[in-house]
Amino acid sequence: MTSKQEALLKPSSTEEKVDEKYSHRRFGRKPTNEKENGIANKVAHGGFTAHGYSDFSSSRKAMLMSIAAFLLYTIIGTVVFANWVDGWSTVDALYYTVATFTTVGYGDISPVTPGQRVFGIFFAIFGIIVLGNVALGIVFDQLINSFQKARKENANSTKRNLMNKFEQKSMSNSSMKNGLGSDDGKSEGKHPNSSSLRKEASPLKEEEKEQRLWLNSITNLVLVAVGIILPAAIIGIIEGWSVIDILYFASITATTIGYGDLSPQTLSTRLITVFYLPFCISIMAKIFSDITTTFMEKRAQEAEEEFYDRKLTKDDLKAMDIAKNGDVSVGEFLEFMLVTMNKVS
Repeated sequence: MTSKQEALLKPSSTEEKVDEKYSHRRFGRKPTNEKENGIANKVAHGGFTAHGYSDFSSSRKAMLMSIAAFLLYTIIGTVVFANWVDGWSTVDALYYTVATFTTVGYGDISPVTPGQRVFGIFFAIFGIIVLGNVALGIVFDQLINSFQKARKENANSTKRNLMNKFEQKSMSNSSMKNGLGSDDGKSEGKHPNSSSLRKEASPLKEEEKEQRLWLNSITNLVLVAVGIILPAAIIGIIEGWSVIDILYFASITATTIGYGDLSPQTLSTRLITVFYLPFCISIMAKIFSDITTTFMEKRAQEAEEEFYDRKLTKDDLKAMDIAKNGDVSVGEFLEFMLVTMNKVS
């Protein structure tokens, strides 16, 4: 190669700044203008590629904005109501603010004058929309994403186990052809039966599932005891409530019903309730989510076991043979199984 050819092939100083893996040379041509060159450099330096795309609700920015909105809403509500409503202390105003955006709304204290109630209309709507819907929506989105991630991991585990199963069985191309060519239906016995598939293709062993269920149940019981019942007991002892009243108050609060027949009356118990309400409701939301997830996983497991009880037939093998060459490969089998089990679409 001549020096002139080397000079032509040598990247310019601008191109050297661009990572080779993501540069414009990867796409077969140089940028035609300054704008394209900027885009190429943006891609190369991680503006798009390095960080990738993430949903806003699961981002750090969303969490910071939720915290900022919570603080701003709490400060505004506390300052306004403490200085506007006669007889309300700072703790009373803070207590009312938290009871509003959590939608518990005991009803023991509320705005009195027309002006206060007009302000309360917009204050309540803003709190429910921004904090109750947006902030809690971010939390629920993250819970849903965690569930979807677990499903994806289970699907990948299923795929790996199915692959290992086929490698262990060493299903040869000739046996596949024999199965496709026979008309007597005896090919069913040449492939993994229901029990072997159920044992080896299951993403998690039954023991592991039981352990996970017990661990999750114990965790939720501890959260209920420490995060819901204990604070309610402290409030109830100070207020002089009975054990039944304490449990009643805890359940009505955690479910955000808030009848108002039992509510904190002293400054100390209202201050405790300010911190109690958000944690109590979050714990209950987690428990409801876990119950739903467990139910859905149980139904999915039952459907999966019913699927594994079936046997491969000649018609199944024909459906797997995408290439229509009388030969079912491991890849074709995996694709058929995963699509049929709704692991992929």
